[in-house]
Amino acid sequence: MNTEICKKAAALLESIISRFSDALTDFFTISSYCDLVSKIEKYNLTSRFDIKPVKDSLTVAVNTYMEREPLKWTGWCGRPSFFIKSPNSVYYKGNEEIMSKELEWQIDKMTSRLKELNVWKVNANGWYWERNNQGGAYPMESFASANCWEIIDAINNIKLFKNFSRTESDS
Repeated sequence: MNTEICKKAAALLESIISRFSDALTDFFTISSYCDLVSKIEKYNLTSRFDIKPVKDSLTVAVNTYMEREPLKWTGWCGRPSFFIKSPNSVYYKGNEEIMSKELEWQIDKMTSRLKELNVWKVNANGWYWERNNQGGAYPMESFASANCWEIIDAINNIKLFKNFSRTESDS
């Protein structure tokens, strides 16, 4: 598949890889690079894209940007699951305890939210438009956005629980 769009996508990906700098970023960007490296490896594209410099820096970056204080997890921060998707993750070693704490935190968060609406509550700090958490001039759009992210959170959490054998069928 040497189509024009594939060539453009490859050039864009090379540009993204070359711009990586763990010193000039944030937890969300680091998490995105973790996902990118994982996908490049999964689809055997390492001969096409040189991810070694990025991969070599990611472990330090992950441990730098990972929020280890559970009291801060209700806000917009780099919870362990942003970086660690399964026990097979290269970032899991040394972070087993904090990952276990987050899994328990997620279960507790889900349990209290299930009594209300049958979903996880999305972290409002990033998803409600305007500071009043009511959507300001766009209340319906804000509400729809928050609901979409609750669904995304639910799917991601279910995958996480499955990967860490924390579902009822794993018991």
